[in-house]
Amino acid sequence: MIRSKCPKCSGEFIRRVSRRSGFERILSRFYIYPFRCQLCGHRFKLLQWGEMYRKTFYDRREFERMPVSLNASIWGESGDHDEGTLRDLSMRGCGISSGVAFGEGSILRLELHIPNDDLPIVVKAAVVRNAAAGHCEIEFLRLHHAERERLRRFVNGLLAARDAETKEPTSARA
Repeated sequence: MIRSKCPKCSGEFIRRVSRRSGFERILSRFYIYPFRCQLCGHRFKLLQWGEMYRKTFYDRREFERMPVSLNASIWGESGDHDEGTLRDLSMRGCGISSGVAFGEGSILRLELHIPNDDLPIVVKAAVVRNAAAGHCEIEFLRLHHAERERLRRFVNGLLAARDAETKEPTSARA
């Protein structure tokens, strides 16, 4: 099987996403499904002849969250500051553990400290979508273009490493 690529950025990391309209449901009867590039965010349709996808309810995210353990600096609306740990990351959001409880709907400013990079990735605005004791799920709202590109390169590396690991022969893992 030929691995499909994003028609916009030629990225290999695409994910099948939920159908949004009746038209997309009709197209799926002809094996044409919606996909989203995990790097540039482009949403497009692909012919997947003979492939049937069933509706799943476990994760509605259109961007796959990659497990990480990275330092992050967090600033709340009222000026409160905390250092936290990124637990997962995608192009559109992340999960962070921290000592400060930020409520759902809180607007935050983040600095994501990625390895082998002197400067953190600055997320100018993010919103807390889900909050629990010591952990919150965050959606990125505003990143400067250069910061988004740095994030894209980092996420691309995470996805490539994950794919290389899953393709590694069983005998080589031992």
